[in-house]
Amino acid sequence: MVEKEIKLQRRYGILHGVGVISGLVFGSGIYVAPTGILRQVNSGALALIIWLVSGILSFVGALCYAELGANAVKCLTFAKYVLEPIFDCGDVPMMADMFLAIIFCWFLVIINCFYVKWSARTQTSFTICGIIALLSIIITAVVHVSSEGKLNDPNFGLDKATVSAEKIVLAFYSTFWAYGGYQALNFIVDEIEKPKRNLPIAIGISAIISIVFYISINFAFIAVLGSETVANTVAVGSLFAKKMWGPLWFLISICISINLAGSFNSGLVIASRLTFIAGKKGDFGSAMSLVSIKYLSPVVAILTEGIVITLAILVRDIYLILNLSVFFNQASEALVFLGLIIWRFKKPTMDRPIKLPLPLLIFFVALLFLLLIVTAYSKPLHTVLGLAIFVSTGLGYYFIFVSWKNKPKSYLKLRHTVTVFLQKLFYAANEDTDDS
Repeated sequence: MVEKEIKLQRRYGILHGVGVISGLVFGSGIYVAPTGILRQVNSGALALIIWLVSGILSFVGALCYAELGANAVKCLTFAKYVLEPIFDCGDVPMMADMFLAIIFCWFLVIINCFYVKWSARTQTSFTICGIIALLSIIITAVVHVSSEGKLNDPNFGLDKATVSAEKIVLAFYSTFWAYGGYQALNFIVDEIEKPKRNLPIAIGISAIISIVFYISINFAFIAVLGSETVANTVAVGSLFAKKMWGPLWFLISICISINLAGSFNSGLVIASRLTFIAGKKGDFGSAMSLVSIKYLSPVVAILTEGIVITLAILVRDIYLILNLSVFFNQASEALVFLGLIIWRFKKPTMDRPIKLPLPLLIFFVALLFLLLIVTAYSKPLHTVLGLAIFVSTGLGYYFIFVSWKNKPKSYLKLRHTVTVFLQKLFYAANEDTDDS
């Protein structure tokens, strides 16, 4: 009898990699971000320009991640689109979408813990369903505009825009959050087939697809509903479907829900792998790096992410979570890419399958820091809150789990006891090494 190796399997090729990234990028951002952007700039044309510029900048960021080789909002948005057909005549009750979001979160947590192959295989199906929903909206809008001969938006022109540094930055904030997800494959590189080849290809394909779809879908919403309507609607996809599809509008809502399910599933996979990697390094002890012997999944890391996401869902304020998420993401990216520049000088002879021009890399890092500075000026409360969380958790994590070497024996004993308990509870063990 051949003993099974306890190790995460390489399940992701180029198609699956594109599915993971696209599934993550084509999430709640494509249905939530248009509202936030138009609230700031009040012009459809300027909103589309911001989407294009942000897409190009995000593509540069994607290439940075390719050279190098952060979900609650998705749950809440998913719940709104599921419940929208049920509460067609009125607003969705406050507790209903939160309750469904938590149930949905833990359904996918269980799937990822105990049915890993099913989760990986259906991710591509989720993404395809989402693309079908997006194509349906885009084609419907094109037909509508062609038949009408005009856009249904008196505020489309640039002359209608309300321009200020604060509003432009906040609009970019929403787009950067929507485009976020290109770093996903870096966290599952051990599960990618031929990662040096497939990772940059998957990132590049996903980035191009994302830019095209985001600009097209926003044009569709603005052309049919108008900028003012989009700016004041959360479930903009459902409103579009109600206007254009009549009694069959719920079909779009179902497709959007499946798309969001795939987006959340991608986010859960990526976040749990990040926690898993921290466990492998020994930062959290070995508990977070436990792999189910039967299912070959990082079960403890996935369950931990489920708990964190549930707590975030209870906050309920989508735009507060969005702003804080983007702040964390931009701050992290600025520091990571600054490290990439330093790495260029420290290891100039390193083999790099992809190597960006250094001036472009420096420009992108400078832009990220500029966005953070302008945000600190325009939204001081959110910045202080974000910095407090970012610094306290970051420094706390570093000093407790990384820097502090001589930990008390009582702490080490407790950590060992917890690890052994979780091993027995989930029938799990640490991952086999390549030389074991």
